[in-house]
Amino acid sequence: MSAKGRLARCALCDRRFGDDGVIHSREHIIPNSIGGQKKVYGILCKECNDRTGSEWDSVLAEQLSFLSSLLAIVRDDGKQPSIDIVTMSGKRLRKHADGRLTYRPEPPVETKTEDGVSISASVSTMEEARKLLEGYKRKYPKLDVESALKTLKTEKAYLPEPVKSPVFITGNAAGRSIVKSAFVMAFYACVAPECCELAKRYLTGDDGAFCWWFYYDREVVMNRAPGQIFHCVAVAGNPDTKQLIAYVELFAAFRMLVLLSTEYTGKKFSCSYAIDPTVGVERELSFDLGIPAEEVTSACQGGNKYVKGMISALNQLMPVALARSYEREREKVLKEAVSDALARMNVAPGERVTRAQATEATRLIMERLTHCIEHQVTALSTPIKPPEEPEKS
Repeated sequence: MSAKGRLARCALCDRRFGDDGVIHSREHIIPNSIGGQKKVYGILCKECNDRTGSEWDSVLAEQLSFLSSLLAIVRDDGKQPSIDIVTMSGKRLRKHADGRLTYRPEPPVETKTEDGVSISASVSTMEEARKLLEGYKRKYPKLDVESALKTLKTEKAYLPEPVKSPVFITGNAAGRSIVKSAFVMAFYACVAPECCELAKRYLTGDDGAFCWWFYYDREVVMNRAPGQIFHCVAVAGNPDTKQLIAYVELFAAFRMLVLLSTEYTGKKFSCSYAIDPTVGVERELSFDLGIPAEEVTSACQGGNKYVKGMISALNQLMPVALARSYEREREKVLKEAVSDALARMNVAPGERVTRAQATEATRLIMERLTHCIEHQVTALSTPIKPPEEPEKS
């Protein structure tokens, strides 16, 4: 009933390790694309690891990309990818890891006029504008690139409208990523994959073996602290109920139960893993998975209403997430404002400033900071609108 060390066969494709092309891999319990760090060796072959990563984990990561970007999560490669966003009016932008917003690359629009051709395009920097114009000069040799550049100007501005930020988990691809986390955690706790029969059926393609759903009926994390952000996976086996269950929580807001087995006869146990994805540090959390068996079964068949609980959790998360994001933005703006103020007064780094220069520098810096803070106060006052409750598959 237990799994110790490496398996003889891949837990998903059942191919024997050591056969041609079948090699062990290290599988993240929680996908690294959303900030998971701990890996488990010897449960999946490299091919299944790669496939489930591209087909399942990437879908979950995309659905949670706004939160990952907002919170600047820590990943193995140290990089946070840029994400595409859309404002309420439909403006398409790209948000970068450092918080910058730029225009998404879009094909320029050419319009014929009586005087020739008009070219319309949105670019984020003068370098992009130059590159675009130089490309057009090959097509239109009479184009004066330098003259055209002189008619342009750049400006920094905050968005005057909210961003559409869909935050949801839906569909079997994302669902399988969640169930895989529970499946791998059970193996880490020395439960053999064949003892997770419901999870294995679902992970190997049986949509009818749907075995997870959102769960907000009771508090499972017993030492939850206000403002704490974490991911966690906890598993528990109970031979009295014959249930092997898991609780998965992402960003301290998305809370889910997974029913791994209804035939569990092993020892009674519990095991958990939790991490703060914003700093990449494991956290000690305690869990109460003594949920009545019939409640687990009902929840994992997708029978629970969850929107009210999810919105409550998101409304606790978002002010914390936004406050952290805005603190990073203020630090960035302050650093840039100091550098720009000194440059405008021709003061070299490290050079002493006079009282008059310090007064002027303070004025310039506060001008930039005030604009930043005014924008942030407006954004923080925007409430979260409840989403429609999606179907379970």
